Amino acid sequence: MKRQSKQKKVAESIGNLEVGETISVYSFIVEHWGNYDYFIRRSFDVYLSQARKQYSDRVFETKKGLIKRIK
Repeated sequence: MKRQSKQKKVAESIGNLEVGETISVYSFIVEHWGNYDYFIRRSFDVYLSQARKQYSDRVFETKKGLIKRIK
């Protein structure tokens, strides 16, 4: 069975958010990467920006370590 890429995991997780729902950046990274450091966070930010472009009809806000779907 083929493993899902980290980029697809990020896109899927924010795609499943309902309006007003949040996910913690730290817990998501530790759960999927197994570790949290500066370089992993930067990679996550790149994947998150790509996922936001994929869901251009939805609005997300990142504040204080939480990703929240606004619209």
